[in-house]
Amino acid sequence: MIDMILLSAMSFSHLHLHTEYSVLDGVCSPKEILTYAKECGQKSIAITDHGVMYGVPSFVREARNLGLKPLIGCEAYIYDDFEFHDRGRETIKSNHITLLAMNKKGYSNLSKLTTKAHLEGFYRNPRINLSWLAEKNEGIIVLSGCIQGILSRAIIDGNLTHAENRIDWFKDVFGDRFFLEVMNHGIEEEALIAKQLIEYGKKKKIKVVATNDVHFLKKGDHVVQDLLLAIRSNQLIDDPTRFRAKWSNLHLSTESEMLKLFKGNEECVGNTNLVSDMIDDFSDIFSNAKPIFPVVQVPQAYKSSNDYLRHLAEEGLKKRYQDNIEEAKLRLEKEMNVIEELGYPDYFLAVRDYVKYAKDNDIPVGPGRGSGAGCLVAYCLDITTIDPLKYGLIFERFLNKGRKSLPDIDMDFCTMGRDDVIRYIREKNGTKKVSQIITFNRLKGKLAFRDIARLSGIPEPRFSLVAKALSDGESLQEASANNIIKDIVNRDPECENALEKATLIENTIRNKGVHAAGLVISNENLSGLVPLARGKNGEVVSQYEMGDLENMGLVKMDILGIRNLTFLNEAQKKIKSNGHECNIYDLSDKEYDKKTYRLLAKGHTDGVFQFESSTAVGLLKKIKPKSIEDLAVINALNRPGPLNSGLADSYVKRKLGKEKPLPPHPALEEVLKETLGVMVYQEQVMRIAQELSGYSLIEADDLRKAMGKKIESLMKTQKKRFIDGAKKVGKINRAEASKIFSQIEEFAQYGFPKSHSVAYSVIGFQCAFLKAHFPSFFHAAWLSSYAGNADKVGDCVSRLISWGKNVLPPDINSSQDLFSVNKENQIVYGLASIRNVGETAARDIVSERKKSGNFLDLQDFVTRCQKIVNTRACETLAAAGAFDMFGLDRRHLQAVIKNVYKEVERLSRYKGQSSLFGEKVLVNIPPVADIDMSDIPSVSKLEFNALESFVTTSPISEKHHVLLDMGIKKLSNLKTGLKVDVIGYLSSCKIRKTYAGKRFAEGVIQDKGFRFPVFFYERFLDQIDSSYLADGVVVIRGRSRKGKDGQVNFYGEYIWPEGLGYHPEENLIERPLKESVVLDMNGLLKKENLSSLQDLLKTLKPGNVEIYIDFGDKKFRLKDKYDKSCKEILSSWKEKLEKK
Repeated sequence: MIDMILLSAMSFSHLHLHTEYSVLDGVCSPKEILTYAKECGQKSIAITDHGVMYGVPSFVREARNLGLKPLIGCEAYIYDDFEFHDRGRETIKSNHITLLAMNKKGYSNLSKLTTKAHLEGFYRNPRINLSWLAEKNEGIIVLSGCIQGILSRAIIDGNLTHAENRIDWFKDVFGDRFFLEVMNHGIEEEALIAKQLIEYGKKKKIKVVATNDVHFLKKGDHVVQDLLLAIRSNQLIDDPTRFRAKWSNLHLSTESEMLKLFKGNEECVGNTNLVSDMIDDFSDIFSNAKPIFPVVQVPQAYKSSNDYLRHLAEEGLKKRYQDNIEEAKLRLEKEMNVIEELGYPDYFLAVRDYVKYAKDNDIPVGPGRGSGAGCLVAYCLDITTIDPLKYGLIFERFLNKGRKSLPDIDMDFCTMGRDDVIRYIREKNGTKKVSQIITFNRLKGKLAFRDIARLSGIPEPRFSLVAKALSDGESLQEASANNIIKDIVNRDPECENALEKATLIENTIRNKGVHAAGLVISNENLSGLVPLARGKNGEVVSQYEMGDLENMGLVKMDILGIRNLTFLNEAQKKIKSNGHECNIYDLSDKEYDKKTYRLLAKGHTDGVFQFESSTAVGLLKKIKPKSIEDLAVINALNRPGPLNSGLADSYVKRKLGKEKPLPPHPALEEVLKETLGVMVYQEQVMRIAQELSGYSLIEADDLRKAMGKKIESLMKTQKKRFIDGAKKVGKINRAEASKIFSQIEEFAQYGFPKSHSVAYSVIGFQCAFLKAHFPSFFHAAWLSSYAGNADKVGDCVSRLISWGKNVLPPDINSSQDLFSVNKENQIVYGLASIRNVGETAARDIVSERKKSGNFLDLQDFVTRCQKIVNTRACETLAAAGAFDMFGLDRRHLQAVIKNVYKEVERLSRYKGQSSLFGEKVLVNIPPVADIDMSDIPSVSKLEFNALESFVTTSPISEKHHVLLDMGIKKLSNLKTGLKVDVIGYLSSCKIRKTYAGKRFAEGVIQDKGFRFPVFFYERFLDQIDSSYLADGVVVIRGRSRKGKDGQVNFYGEYIWPEGLGYHPEENLIERPLKESVVLDMNGLLKKENLSSLQDLLKTLKPGNVEIYIDFGDKKFRLKDKYDKSCKEILSSWKEKLEKK
């Protein structure tokens, strides 16, 4: 036995540990585990997640922050065979084995093995075999594994000869890098394994290490693991047959606990440090590595990628510029010098290559995105199509000699062509050098609750009420304190229990995804640098997230698919096929199109990229843009910072001539001239620093970044530099410099890059142009872009109908798979946008119709399409009205479709379906009178469930007429400025939070041809029964108002589902709102002005409008009230005063 003195000095290293990256098995994040390990006195600790290395970078980063030595590993799935068994043999199981990387070579081999397991050996789990392990053994330490290990299983099965043979094999291959691993979780099998392995260790002179199969922090946390395992197996939590952990003590044991567990074999505990000591600290590979650029093949005529890039850029310059060629040449030379000095030519050539491929193959490419749109080299290479000189875009905002991070030319592609671009990149660079990027989806509050409630066996209608009451981004602990949640769970103990359980798993990783845009391209095989896996659709993805890859020097390309480019292209194709000329990619003759700007000024921007929101519409209506530059300003202002700070309002007033366009200081007039003296763009901050304080543009970009990071020490340094520089330049004094610095510091919180704003405004303009000139084709393409998303399509269709647009309902004999435009220029509903149908089935239905003619009746449709659509999809087609021409009521169809399928299948077993006299054998469809349809929803409800909108029906039925007789208004009669009780169909109601943290409910109330957003503020929520969250017909008492964007919104105060219990109250229905107008007299305090105002007030008609006069420091309300016309009269009077 080891001397007690030595024991007291012994330390222990965990060598077998699972984090949350052992998805839905491990419980804790690396930070949680490592923080606790530090508290327990650990010096080094390993990460060995199941078959993956997802969490390694995060684990390494947190360990280094805490002063712990990270040990990089993986618990691999390994076959005890040199070849894989037949995949169909269910009885063959893989074993576990613990692998640790000793050094950089070992890390590279471990990464390659993990990659191979996922890409070549995956069957249920990512598997390796002994041959692969032997081939890549260099630098790897092997522990024999847990109870599922190769040796453990052989010992349990009594096959000691096989166990001993395998020990000899591992010793031969790995030598002293092989350790026998023992565990003690209090079960007999482990005791048997440990006893045998310790004997083998003595016999064969192999060290034995004691480990704990860590899956969570503390003993009680096994409850959390069990919930995660239920989600993983997708079985009820209480199901006795589902998979569960066999023991509850898989916690992070302390050293003293391990010594007690292995009393008499304490040396096994101490041996863990021998393993740790064998491992180098090579964690520097995960941070600040030199960029690894893809290598582009250069034609033989050019010496280097530098020469080739310069040639392409200069040739592009000649094509792009006939005027201002000298200015362009100087700018190009400056940019090329920076690109060459930083070693980035290969990067530009790589981007140019795949953008050129896309354009050569008619895959729409966006004009640019982000700061890269300000790069003249990119413009000359035809990567971007935004002229940086025309729009005054700054290269240094994108790239400069002082920039430490990698360049980032982000590009947008048509969603339908994006996969083809990625395929091309793989083939061009080699499939082993290209990877998409993994993401991890977490169990956020709402999702965590839904999972637990569902697996607790609670019916969906019950738990969905709680889910709808949960605000996005709100923690479950916060949410459980709100009265709506309390109201529901007090009446439903099962939901309350599910909510409590869900808080235990909140924010844990649920599954992996694929980054929407990111692609890694390297000049060497990726698997030795970063382990790879497969995404849901078979794509190769990195096992590390984007930020970690960039830290390792891997270059990320952003290849984003955006829907708008797709539907713009599809609309243009349809327009051309109908005999019209249209090229939205050439704006030379369209940039100042009056019809387009009239549409934008009216705020008719549904479907217009970047300008659909209510705030964007409000700005468009006020500013009334007349150029791309105007749109770019609106785009930059339409953000929370400018909108909430008053910046946007100030710009609007200046644009309308209501405020003088004065800059904060006369010295800034030239810099801020284009934005009327208001700071709008980040580039303006850089120009200000350059003009007033003598910054170079490189230094100015550092200032911009420092302001964005808000690091106090950096800001102090920059402020001194700015003030000292201003003194040298001499345009402003120190006090003025200090004031201006404070102003730009405040602005930096919400500044926006002009290059991005211009680029995305171009796409917005293209959308608006098509909408203005070819509205039906635009709307059909816009709606089709949401195919497969019935909720979104229904929302868009409702809006179109509410504007008076004619959208024809689905028709099985005239609808195409996508929305289309008929000869009468009407939009026809697409079959793929009906819930439960899908794009594939819709295409196959249309194909069958084209091949064999129109469908004659329900039996004919089912006979020809029973293999295309199942009964559920057929019922939804009927509910949507697609079978109306067959002459049967939609509710009737719901009752008989399943039977028709059965009868058609029965008849199809016979060779023919004709009677003795040659007639077709008809399926018997019982009449309505013989069918109980009491459980079948109304026609309007069926239609809404299928289409998420009311295209042909209204939800207000005869049973609601008694409510209308009581004075309740239909939405068609809703007037703004009134307090009123209205009836409509409420849907999509959810709880949200304001920026100030106050709760409110948001939904939509609609009827055929009418839809309005509806809101319930926090003060009303607690008075309302939680049942309002369920979709259905409701009566709402509230106020209708027009927003700044002209959109009528309804603000609810009380609600009656289906009108039940409704009691009208006198003086509540159609009571006018208190209206008011504020007259700003600040700066106009002259005796003659006040006298003039007094005379004017005497001429105004009486009414309900209150007038407030604002003198700057005080505001007064006039005693009398006036007619609505006073607003325009007072505004006109004030304008005349200001012009004097």
